[in-house]
Amino acid sequence: MDNEKVILLDIYEKLLTPVQADVLRMRLDEDLSLGEIGEICNISRQGVLGTVKKAEEKLAFYESALQIAEKDRRLREVIRLMEENNENAEYIRMLKEIAGG
Repeated sequence: MDNEKVILLDIYEKLLTPVQADVLRMRLDEDLSLGEIGEICNISRQGVLGTVKKAEEKLAFYESALQIAEKDRRLREVIRLMEENNENAEYIRMLKEIAGG
């Protein structure tokens, strides 16, 4: 479920160390192998794997505690349902603004 990891990284990236964020971006966004990331960062393949696992654990922890991604999904679902049912356009506009688009 890499899509979910990308969403969590987008939300919580600033809470990771710069190395964790960079390594996870290379892994998820650029689809680089552990070896390729290791060469770029000058760390072992095992070090990259450990960094990826630690960063993913942190993302899961933050989402568990804060539930920002889940709240965003729920908000977007409410907007979708309101649009389907031709609800008040002003309320839909306000909710979209809150949701960031």
